[in-house]
Amino acid sequence: MGIIQLARAVIEVEKRNGYLFLVETGQLGSVREVLAYANAMQEVIAKSGIDRAVIDARGEEGDPPPEVRAAMWEWLAAPDRGFAKVAFVLSSEMAVARVNMTALSRKAPVRAFDSVHAATRWLTRETRSGSTLAMPAVREEGSSSARAPRTDSTEAHAPTEPPPPMTRNPGFRPPTPGPEEAIKRARSSELREIIRDRSTTPPKGGKVA
Repeated sequence: MGIIQLARAVIEVEKRNGYLFLVETGQLGSVREVLAYANAMQEVIAKSGIDRAVIDARGEEGDPPPEVRAAMWEWLAAPDRGFAKVAFVLSSEMAVARVNMTALSRKAPVRAFDSVHAATRWLTRETRSGSTLAMPAVREEGSSSARAPRTDSTEAHAPTEPPPPMTRNPGFRPPTPGPEEAIKRARSSELREIIRDRSTTPPKGGKVA
């Protein structure tokens, strides 16, 4: 879309599918340059209607002064102006971590990455799916598809048919009773014989019915 020329920095602006792609080279050396940069981007946002951007800042030289960095964050974190979402591409892991920590502390819609691919994927994720978080698909109740059991649960190993009835081992023999048990059984047998004889023997002078 064009080039923004500052005193010691150049920003190339390109319009892509649903977002702006910026390439920064040089260095922002003063708060005045940050304001000029912000005003120029406000015009680009107003003309294009696009308020999301991937900013490739790997061509920046050195670290900007603290006041310049603070002014840049004031612009990026402002809720009523600037970009709605920004993904930076930075050249070192330390710079990525620093930007992400600052963005989280300021609750700014800004994240930093080490590649253009990762930055673009994060920037466009919400546009494609409608949300940055996707819920897992849930099968409706009453569906004809059966739920497969989990392999790490007892359900997966449960039998599908009842087990067969237990059968007695034909070679099994009950244990032989000991002497005391044998005496008890003999006495019990003799007692049953006496009772039976008395019930069948008629009294003297009587008849058996």
